[in-house]
Amino acid sequence: MNRNRLKLWLYMVLLLLAGAANLFLATNALAGKEIADTDARLQVGVEQLRVRERLIAREATAVAAIAVRSGPLLEALFSAAPRPAPGPAPRGAARPAKPPAVHPPAAT
Repeated sequence: MNRNRLKLWLYMVLLLLAGAANLFLATNALAGKEIADTDARLQVGVEQLRVRERLIAREATAVAAIAVRSGPLLEALFSAAPRPAPGPAPRGAARPAKPPAVHPPAAT
């Protein structure tokens, strides 16, 4: 009777070890595959970003080139009178109202 019990426990331990090893190997394989897939998607995103950056730079260069050739546009851009710097408020002037304080709701 003791021999049968011992065999049963050894068989159970062997099955548990085989299952744990299988789980470990399967999760490592799946994790490696998912990491590779994610890396590939990130590389595609980086390439799209670089292409869009180049496109924006080309468009900005084209706009700058057009602006340089257009006399009226340059004149309109640079002939605007500069705004005066805000100085201190004159005495007796009304002060702007302070925004209301926001308090978090009380916990009940």
